[in-house]
Amino acid sequence: MKPWHELPLPAPWRRLEAVTSTPSTQEAVVASAGSDSGVVVVAAEQTSGRGRLARTWTSPPGAGLWFSALLRTKRPVADVGVVPLLSAVAIARTLNQDCGLTSSVKWPNDVLVNDAKIAGVLVQLVNSDSVVIGVGINTFMTHEQRPIATATSLAMEGVVGFDHPQLLMSLLGHLGELVGPIEAEGSWPSDVLDEYRALSSTVGREVAVHLPSGQTLSGLAVDLDPHGRLEVQGADGVVVTVGAGDVVHVR
Repeated sequence: MKPWHELPLPAPWRRLEAVTSTPSTQEAVVASAGSDSGVVVVAAEQTSGRGRLARTWTSPPGAGLWFSALLRTKRPVADVGVVPLLSAVAIARTLNQDCGLTSSVKWPNDVLVNDAKIAGVLVQLVNSDSVVIGVGINTFMTHEQRPIATATSLAMEGVVGFDHPQLLMSLLGHLGELVGPIEAEGSWPSDVLDEYRALSSTVGREVAVHLPSGQTLSGLAVDLDPHGRLEVQGADGVVVTVGAGDVVHVR
């Protein structure tokens, strides 16, 4: 296995920094990037990792692949909305193609295997021109280390013969293909979310969405809008578009 610094980076990634421990790879990549685009910071451990909706992301040493990647963009804020979803697709591709798993994506950006969470994404827009993509994949995490009973890992799913550098390079290749275009001006093609829809375990399912307001929206998840927001049809037939919230799949 080559050291991190000797690994050839797929486009549009231009610089990789590997650290033993950091509070948050998202904070580290912003501090490291300066004016550069295409910087990636990977850590063996995060002591204050963050997930969606201000949650803590548990990142014990060596138990997962924890990294953040930064791209500069001139696109409007609305164009960033699909980046978390496309990032989840990149993870699912990697797990399905390289690890032999059958993974799905749960809106907006969780990756599941057998209905258990194996990976997640946190995307932030910094200073209006920098998109920071934080990724956490449970790899060697054990049953005892998992933060919740509905979490899983590559090791718990029986995947063997992988290493973190190999996994990262594959994932960065898919991630670059899917979200790299945000560096250029223009707009996403109309079919940009079709692969997400094909992988989705949310669209077409009865859901309960716990909204940031504290309310709960129940209904059928019928589709995504062009910005990646979830469209939920209630019992009255009215479709409500949701931009943020916690989705529970109703069994």
